[in-house]
Amino acid sequence: MEIVFKRSDNVVGWFIELALSFVIWNYGLWLMWISCLCVVLVWGGAVRVGTLVVVVALYVLQMLLWKPQIGKPFKYWKFVLFNSLLDPILSYLGATLIREGPPLDPTKQYMFAWAPHGILGLCRMGSACSSWQKLFPGVTPRWASFGAAYYIPGIREFSLATGTMDASRKVMERQIQKGDSVHLIPGGIQEMMATDGESTQTAIVIKNRFGFVEVAVEGGLSLVPVFCFGEKWTSHKLMFPKFLQSVLHTKYRLSSILPISRFYTFLPYDRYPDGRYINMGWVFGEPIPVQKMASSDPKFREYVHKLHETYVKHLEEIFERHKRRFGYAKEETVVFLEVKKR
Repeated sequence: MEIVFKRSDNVVGWFIELALSFVIWNYGLWLMWISCLCVVLVWGGAVRVGTLVVVVALYVLQMLLWKPQIGKPFKYWKFVLFNSLLDPILSYLGATLIREGPPLDPTKQYMFAWAPHGILGLCRMGSACSSWQKLFPGVTPRWASFGAAYYIPGIREFSLATGTMDASRKVMERQIQKGDSVHLIPGGIQEMMATDGESTQTAIVIKNRFGFVEVAVEGGLSLVPVFCFGEKWTSHKLMFPKFLQSVLHTKYRLSSILPISRFYTFLPYDRYPDGRYINMGWVFGEPIPVQKMASSDPKFREYVHKLHETYVKHLEEIFERHKRRFGYAKEETVVFLEVKKR
């Protein structure tokens, strides 16, 4: 099955695609925008300083006490995530979504393992909008997100509104036991930092990363390989100084790069330097059957490694089948790297 989102050919449609994409992809700047608004309101006398202090204190308190990321998600997250009002964002990206194979059985659980991460994490958009329920009717996985996201204003609200869960193993295993399917990007921050739009190699940092497969095996979730094409050309990256990289990545598990995209914001580029449009693609491979097995089983480790090899092979095959369609040269390849120890 294939779904294509075409760019608008009129000014109004173009503006909607641009404006909505600008607001959504700059969710990391929402805090700055709100802070500027508060300063203006206080300076203009519309809000008292004391009132603002109380509001901020209440916000921090709810951040510490309300933690849907470790349990039951926001009630209306499916409405937010699968809303057709978000479709212009995929149109802005010239998106094509392809499901290889028949529809999935909605009575079963799945782990959608996405690659590559990319600088902006645009791959996540393939799990949203009206297209998802057409591709996978009745299948509603929750994204697993890094724990620090829930303590950064703006990113917290975006994450909770879309029903994400904490990516810690304990939380994922508990939610899987309750019947949830899961989205995750195994390559994580290191894969994000390895993204290079000028290279003919697409790096997937997964060679010695087995944790996600272990979770799938222990929970009995079929493993769905997902490859996102084209994101490496939608942003540039500014590397922080090495001492800051070490602190952010090692201590706080945060990215140590600053994405720089259109208008010097987080809005992705929609064109190559020569003016041609970038058309992004998402390809969902057929699910890899997984036999549920306890970690105490003597065959567990061997089975996990075998399943990991199968997943890597499927990713590589998806890339080779579809790379030409999404603007990759014939000589371009996908390489699988080892996770560097922190």
